[in-house]
Amino acid sequence: MAASASVVLSFSLCLLLLCHISRAQLGLGQLGAGEPCARPLGLVSQCRIERLSALEPTRRVPSEAGFTEYFDQFNEQLQCAGVAVRRRTIQPRGLLLPSFSSAPRLVYIMQGRGIIGTVIPGCPETFQSFQQTEQQWEQGTEAYCTMKIRQNIGDPSRADYFNPRAGRITTLNSQKLPILRFVQMSAVRALLRPCSLVAQRRSNPSSKPSNNGSRWQADVRGSETSTSGSTTSVRGDIIALPAGVAYWSYNNGEAAVVAITTFDTSSSANQLDRQHREFLLAGRERLVEQGSQIEVRLPQIKGNNLLSGFELDPLAEALGVDRELVRKIQNPDDRRGEIVLVTSGLQVLQASRQSEQLAREREVRQECQEGRGCQSNVLEAYCTMKIRQNIGDPSRADYFNPRAGRITTLNSQKLPILRFVQMSAVRALLRPNAIRSPHWNVNAHSIVYALRGYSRVQVVGHRGQTVFVGELRQGQLLVVPQYFAMMFQAQRETFEWVSIKTNDNAMTSALRGMPVEVLMNSYCISREEAMQLKFNRGNELALFTSKIEREAIRTSV
Repeated sequence: MAASASVVLSFSLCLLLLCHISRAQLGLGQLGAGEPCARPLGLVSQCRIERLSALEPTRRVPSEAGFTEYFDQFNEQLQCAGVAVRRRTIQPRGLLLPSFSSAPRLVYIMQGRGIIGTVIPGCPETFQSFQQTEQQWEQGTEAYCTMKIRQNIGDPSRADYFNPRAGRITTLNSQKLPILRFVQMSAVRALLRPCSLVAQRRSNPSSKPSNNGSRWQADVRGSETSTSGSTTSVRGDIIALPAGVAYWSYNNGEAAVVAITTFDTSSSANQLDRQHREFLLAGRERLVEQGSQIEVRLPQIKGNNLLSGFELDPLAEALGVDRELVRKIQNPDDRRGEIVLVTSGLQVLQASRQSEQLAREREVRQECQEGRGCQSNVLEAYCTMKIRQNIGDPSRADYFNPRAGRITTLNSQKLPILRFVQMSAVRALLRPNAIRSPHWNVNAHSIVYALRGYSRVQVVGHRGQTVFVGELRQGQLLVVPQYFAMMFQAQRETFEWVSIKTNDNAMTSALRGMPVEVLMNSYCISREEAMQLKFNRGNELALFTSKIEREAIRTSV
């Protein structure tokens, strides 16, 4: 009997180890079937914040065809949230050289158009090589290679919350963009009109994820028509990039591309430490510009690419090329930076028809259903996952108020791959004078980036301590820790923002969810007063018009 138990135990341990290895090969780490990635407890920071402040970039690194601005990753607020943030500008015909990061990220395209290419471990680097080698892979890995990595959250028609006079909010999470499960991040974009406020309640978004996807290249402009090799999107795309995925980007438009990127440095995928590290595969980073504020805690050295660190002869032999070509690859005298100018334009292979990708996705799903290559429910899910989602379309808004604005969310329910990334997003728009009343994140930190206009913001922390009261203006960043209550009020202009949440299914809560009896006894108020507190906004949810706006409406009626 004991021997039998021993055999069963040994078999169980071997099976567990085999499953763990299989998941690791597909980038799942310690994910179980249907289980989201949890942040490792050992990396959770202690947030001892008594005062918040709006942040701006502290250093600027120039390149030949653009520049990169970094927010101080050692800032106490960013350390509390476990994130790093940067803003990058790529000029027309500018090529962002290939690199990969130690942490998963969400990229929000603020303006411009271009092409983004990715090289996922175990996947081909181009549409052409995918067609040549597609029969050689297991379907689970193949589906991962075809996931969308981009989503637009700038289109007003996709707002989750919308009020024409107050603003709008658009969210992006793993429900809308499945690859965010690997990135463990999400985003919110918002617009708040002058003198407006905003509030939010817990919701169960019902927006269906788009089937438009991209394998390795994404055209970040135009409509959302997609093809087998590339997709197009309007300003407001969210792009999810898991840790270790190499990518490059090219601006094929006539205006500069501006993107804000949030890295989840506390993700379990980042096993080095809590800092963000970028690994260049080509080129080298320049020094910080003279006159810019420098992070004294960050060594100011030029960042060389990975290949430059290898010895000349062994690298030449490994790559099968001569020494002269290796010298060009390592190029220690390259002064162009990480964004270089392609004078003659960049020619890349892109498929021409959306039907090709749709047909391929149907083939993959059918093969999975027939049991060829899909070894588990998790792998089977990869067959249809996307890595890109647009949350800028007003028609996709989760909350909409024609006089106040709109809010669009993107989480793992809309984009399943976000469960692996453990991040989500919200994009919001508040119209002038509109309000978003007090609300708080139940299970995530929130990194709020102002896209347009400005808003008066209040944040209250533990024991009712006010930690931030002031304006949040375009280009500024505000970190709101978990459970800290926040309130927005747009001023004379429409206010838009995007929020990146450190949970793939970030939830918020507000006072309206409290029963009347609880409100009565909590605040020592009458039933009538409790009813006013709970229902005075009528059918308005999350986004509210200001008192001035409501009085103007009554007068006009």
